[in-house]
Amino acid sequence: WFVLEPYLDAADPTSRRYALDIIERVLAEEEGDAQLYNSLAWVLAVRGLYSERALSVALSAHELAPGDANIMDTVAEAHFAAGDFAAALEWEEKALALDPENGFFLEQRLKFRRALGAE
Repeated sequence: WFVLEPYLDAADPTSRRYALDIIERVLAEEEGDAQLYNSLAWVLAVRGLYSERALSVALSAHELAPGDANIMDTVAEAHFAAGDFAAALEWEEKALALDPENGFFLEQRLKFRRALGAE
């Protein structure tokens, strides 16, 4: 990912689009790899880039590994990036139901609650 991140972080939209093209090629070549899908969705979601695509890829990862709390967290982050804070919180609660002591998930839940004005 270290190769993609400078392109994703670039101010130039052409560079970001180049990174997305690479991501799309990797997704096509590695079809069915839940962890890869999760990682690619995460790098987009945390940057707030291509939020619809990040959500689509995260949901595909979830379909491949429906019991993975980390993927649920990525789905939550993708919803957050898309501005759907209620869905983000809902998905984070699902992740926490599987891993209630996960400090990162707890921080995520707080972030989503704050975005909703609930904290």
